[in-house]
Amino acid sequence: MDRYGHLLDALDDEVMAAVEWAMDPTAPLPGFLLHSGLATAVPHQRSAVASDPWTDMDEGEELRGTVGPVFVLTLAGREIPFADRRHAQDVADQWDGDRAGKIAELRARGWTEELTNRIRAAGPEVRERWTGGGQVWTRMPDRQFVHHQVASFSPDGSLSYEPQPLASRWAWEFETDLYSHKAAQMRTEFRPGPAATTEAYARGTNKAAVQLAFESACEKARDVCGQSPYLDLVNSVGS
Repeated sequence: MDRYGHLLDALDDEVMAAVEWAMDPTAPLPGFLLHSGLATAVPHQRSAVASDPWTDMDEGEELRGTVGPVFVLTLAGREIPFADRRHAQDVADQWDGDRAGKIAELRARGWTEELTNRIRAAGPEVRERWTGGGQVWTRMPDRQFVHHQVASFSPDGSLSYEPQPLASRWAWEFETDLYSHKAAQMRTEFRPGPAATTEAYARGTNKAAVQLAFESACEKARDVCGQSPYLDLVNSVGS
């Protein structure tokens, strides 16, 4: 970025999407990965609520909708609606506070104010009613410091890419694929695509427990990776 960043003005949106995606497993997958075929070689990251595949490693309140007005924050490209302006503003302030160090680092590297603004919270924007997906937050969402790590395995049990080290950051309750109030959780999941990979993922609030959970998730992924339901499809295409 320091050497060639001036050549990438036309790719500002893609660059920012890639940075946000790398920092945040709940951020949308960058468009160039979706269209390049490279998405099967990198960790699966989701922004939508899915069925709960998590296994707790240790032993809420329902959200209500509202007609309006609603106060909408845009966070990493995702809109989060609130019934109370104070809650929305408090989340926005904390969101920006959590990223203050990263923003200062990017500024020091020559990033423009326009680019760094995309990391910050936008809003709250007042709307007459909420027409998007999901529920409107009628209370202050919880926030936890979460540790997480992901790995992906090929059908033969080998790593499909070199996993990143354990990462840690503050996560909000609406960041459904990262947030957890448990000491540690793990999951394994078969991923569609030409590589038929199996993902091992661990998250939680206790770093040591998450590291152990990640080891367990990787062991389980290696045991079941040859049973991927997508493997038959890959073989049929290959033949």
